[in-house]
Amino acid sequence: MSFLPQLAQHIPTVANALLSYFVLGGTDTAVMLAQQAISATGLKAQEFLELKDELLEVREIAEQVKALQANPQNADLQKQLSEALTRHLEQKTAVQVQGDVKADRGGFATAVMQGGTVTITNTFNGKD
Repeated sequence: MSFLPQLAQHIPTVANALLSYFVLGGTDTAVMLAQQAISATGLKAQEFLELKDELLEVREIAEQVKALQANPQNADLQKQLSEALTRHLEQKTAVQVQGDVKADRGGFATAVMQGGTVTITNTFNGKD
């Protein structure tokens, strides 16, 4: 999903849009409201719907959506789903690094992540 870097900056907005979508039962109105909510995030409607489908594959989310759709006005269920959506979106956008960014022989290394790009800089002082 190429939109993950921009999603990381807008998790509360996207989580709220998803919650509204689920509370309204995925109707055309729900889609329209979600589009309005995410318009400032740069996330396209199709990407939002793909994300929604992917999240519904998570058992915890699917069960909470089902419970909420049976009782959409229940504030506790809304809060639980909102927290679960936020948690899963944060996990989805977390950067995982395997291994180390390091330099040896007197050098140093840095790694900087901006958006979806990781820049690694190594400096060597020329000594063995």
